Amino acid sequence: MRGRRRDNLHDSESSVLPILPPEFTSAGAGPEGCVLEHHRQPAFAVPPLSCTSYCVAVALGAPFEAEITQDGASRRYRFAPGDVIVLPYGFSLDGAHIGACEFLSLRLHPSVVERAAGDIPGGGRPEIAPRIGAADPLAARMLSDLLRELKAGAGGSYAEALVAALCLHLVRHYSAAPQAARGREGGLPDYVLSGATAFIEDSLGRDLSVAEVARAAGVSPARFGRAFKAATGKAVRQYVDERRVEKAKPLLASGLLAVEEVARQVGFSSSRRFAAAFRRLTGLSPHSYRQQTRT
Repeated sequence: MRGRRRDNLHDSESSVLPILPPEFTSAGAGPEGCVLEHHRQPAFAVPPLSCTSYCVAVALGAPFEAEITQDGASRRYRFAPGDVIVLPYGFSLDGAHIGACEFLSLRLHPSVVERAAGDIPGGGRPEIAPRIGAADPLAARMLSDLLRELKAGAGGSYAEALVAALCLHLVRHYSAAPQAARGREGGLPDYVLSGATAFIEDSLGRDLSVAEVARAAGVSPARFGRAFKAATGKAVRQYVDERRVEKAKPLLASGLLAVEEVARQVGFSSSRRFAAAFRRLTGLSPHSYRQQTRT
């Protein structure tokens, strides 16, 4: 007999426990101005809070769900291993209910992040945008490396360098205007997105799978499609078709190649598929577009 799935993370107050002490904490032993913690938690509730530090967390273990309330509105999120959460100094929540989970969290004193911002030309007090569930393999790896370093009792220069690099990463890839106070769901940091789109651009002339783009971006294929759509508003296949059609337009307008050859050069598997995508995106057939641009 299958168990009943709970549709609400807080159906029963007795099922939601206060947060337990971390399995590991660097408090009093790690680099100055930061505390790294490793948690394995049953379901727990988060009371209303306003962040007095910057916080970066990465999900570990099995996927889990969370229901987060901000400005009176609740939203449910699903986190997969490797998903990153960034909460800036001053960010506030009305509360949250978190399912059973494992995660790393790093709290950074504002002065530590401000010092990293000062190392960038034109940098001042950083305005970090909140992000909930970003696919950020570099941040996740730095947090895991920092945990290994601190658990080994090596809280010296390498740990300090990891913290400084992570702060610089936040300033470079999560900065936003001061009014960006609501957490953005999922997506990809700009360095991951630009790498993925550059790989797509360089590969338009051949068969290209979503899994191949994901590997080039350093994100698991299972998470990449959702993260790419959150970042761009488009599915990977939709984005690839749009770029192929844009690349085809000047080739069609030149009149030097047959439509079938244009389709092949921009990576469509058949002229029929090329024609269907071109009509869907432009309202014209490739032949009609060629005629219009040559008159």
